[in-house]
Formats: sequence, structure tokens, C-alpha cells
Amino acid sequence: MTTSATPARTTAQQLLAGLRIAAATVAGAVLLTASLPRKLEIHAPLAPQLVAYGVLVALLGAEIVGIVQRRDWNRARLPMLVLVLGASALSTWSLAPEYLLTSTDWSFGSSGWLGVVLLFGRPLPELATFLALNLAITVTRVLAVHGANLDILLGLTAGAVGTVGFPLACGIASTVVRRIADSAEQASARAAEIRTAEAVATGLFEARETRLARLDIGVEQLLRGLASGELDPEDPEVRRSCDLEAARMRRFLAEADDADDADDRLLYELRQGADVAERRNVLVEFERAGRWPTPPDDARPALADGILAGLTAARRRARVSVIGIGPRLSVSVTADGGNWAPPLRTHPSVSHIVVSTEDQTWIESTWTDEPRSPSSTTTPSPEGA
Repeated sequence: MTTSATPARTTAQQLLAGLRIAAATVAGAVLLTASLPRKLEIHAPLAPQLVAYGVLVALLGAEIVGIVQRRDWNRARLPMLVLVLGASALSTWSLAPEYLLTSTDWSFGSSGWLGVVLLFGRPLPELATFLALNLAITVTRVLAVHGANLDILLGLTAGAVGTVGFPLACGIASTVVRRIADSAEQASARAAEIRTAEAVATGLFEARETRLARLDIGVEQLLRGLASGELDPEDPEVRRSCDLEAARMRRFLAEADDADDADDRLLYELRQGADVAERRNVLVEFERAGRWPTPPDDARPALADGILAGLTAARRRARVSVIGIGPRLSVSVTADGGNWAPPLRTHPSVSHIVVSTEDQTWIESTWTDEPRSPSSTTTPSPEGA
């Protein structure tokens, strides 16, 4: 059993939907209060009037169905408008001449509102053109029967005020309201973008503050130990710890670097870490292969940490590899310093493998799009490894 959720509409879409319902309501009220149902006996012949009335009612019913189903009659709009004009012509040209421009001429004022309904959301000139064509049907019939005398022209002018002026004014109001709704929607979207940007900036700031606090703890412990004499600067482990903290600090500074060539932040940060090793006269080879999606910001430190640790362990040579296969990104380092398994940062989607022998250390960190339990494996030095 499947369920489908109707997508939520924006404020502008809800407003326009309300306007569409209002236009259909007005058109329905005009049709229901038309004089035809009350004056059936004076229409002769009656059949053309009933056919024209039935066509307009059917078209209004189709519009109501479209409103309920949230459909627009894009492809059927032109045929429907032709049917409206055809029904108007059928009613006008089958009406007795003495009833033209009177209340009995029901189609003169009803068909224009159907045009407002069917052309809702379309450019205003299209509605004006339709109303002009609808008016031309009546004008042609009246002039053909009564001629162009002053009384007839005044009657046509007075009738045009209601049959053209009111529907056209409704179309103008709808256009203005639609523009206001669009402007309000754009302003709301811009405000949402600003709020999102502020939230992202706040999150980045807090994340950097957290990383800086962790960095301060490591550096402070080293400095206190060196100052108190608890740590010996000549001790290789102390030197490695100092190099590692220096690499971590450089990586942290690289995150805020806006260099133009730093398109891939991870690669850029790894190169910054390699620079620390090269300053110790370590030869660093950097290799990359494949393509990979951009890791999230919170996973990048865990990916880079293993490489920085391996570079720190290096004595004379290190090789860094970055390999991407589909959603999987693997970064590894092979260094000629051994017997060192440093603690590495963890992340739900990053796993670590550490293999350390007497002469060599290999660290691999792997990230995938799917979250996984963090793991860190240290393999003891096997014989002949």
C-alpha cells in the first residue's frame, strides 16, 4: 500500500489558488442568475439558447474540476475559448432582434466572465483580446439588425461597460495581486537564504571554535611539559608530537585560507601538512587517482588526521595517496618511521587502518557516503612485513 503526499504550496501559490476560486465563483454566480432560466417562454427558437447555456455551464464545470485537481488547462485552453465564443455567437444570432441589448440577452454579459476564468494566470492582453472578440459578436449582430444610429451606439457603449469593463477590471486586479504575490515570495525566499547563510556561518564558527579549543589543549600540554621539564625536547616521541600538533595547526589554518587554487579543501589541507614534513627534509610523494564526492566538513579532519600522523612519523621519505572510486574516498600514507600508532580522530563515516612495523608505518583512512561505525585497527609488526 502506497501513499502519495500532496506537495505543500507556497503563500503565493495559495493566494493565486484563492483568486482562481474567486473568479470561478463570480462566473458561476453570473451564469446561475442569468435571465434565460426565468424567460424560457419568450425565446424562440429555444434550443440554440439551451445549447449555448449548456456549453458555458459545462466549461465552468471543467474549470471547477481543474481547481479541485490543481490542473491548468494549458493545451485545452484555446479550444475552450473557441467554444465560449461559439456559444456566445449562437445565443446572440438566434435571439429575436427586439431583445438585443436587453436583460433577455443573457450571453452578452455571461460569456466574458468565462473568459476571465479560462484565461486566469495568462497575460492581460490575451483577456483583452478575448473580450474584444466577444463584444464584436454582439456589435456585429446589433449593427446588422438596427444600423448605426445614435441610440444603438449609446446602448452598445453602456452594455460594453458591464460586459467588458468589469471582467477586464477583474483581470487587471488579478494581475496586480499576482505580481505582489510573486514579489512577496521572492522576498521570503531571500530572507530564508539569509537565515540559512547565518545559520551556516554560525555553525562553521562554532565548529572552528571547538577544533581550536581541542588544538589549544594539545599544544598547551606540550608547552607545559617542555616548560616544566617533564618532556625532553631530544626525545623522538616528543618531537613527533610537536610535529603532529604543528601539522594539525597548519591544517586548521588552511581551512580558513581562501586561496584560489584550493578547490578541493581536503587535497589542499593534505598538501599543507606535507609542507611541514618537507621542512624537516622529508621527501614527500603526492599521488591522486579517480574522482570522489566532496566529503562533509566534519569528516575532513578525521580523514586528514591519519595522513598528518604518518607524515609526522616519517624520517626521510613518505608517500601520500588519495584514491576515489565512486562514493568511496581512501587516503593513505606510507612513511619510513615505525613502531608508532597515534590516536586518530573518529567520525561515523570514516574508518582507519594502522599498520606499523619497526621500519615503516602505513595509515589508511576511508570515507564513504553511507555512515558506518568508526574503527581503528593497529596491526602489530609481522615478520617479513
